[in-house]
Amino acid sequence: METKDWYKLTFLIESDSEEIIIWKLNELGIFSFSFEYLSKNENKKEVNIWLPIDD
Repeated sequence: METKDWYKLTFLIESDSEEIIIWKLNELGIFSFSFEYLSKNENKKEVNIWLPIDD
């Protein structure tokens, strides 16, 4: 089985911006992402996006 390599992009957003980020990522055809709450700051979330590396 072949494994894919991925780029991981990470950035911080305000918690209330999550819906607009989901909408924009879907509009761009990006479906591999996650949101993580930061224990240090509940008003911010970390967004992780995985993009496949094309050969």
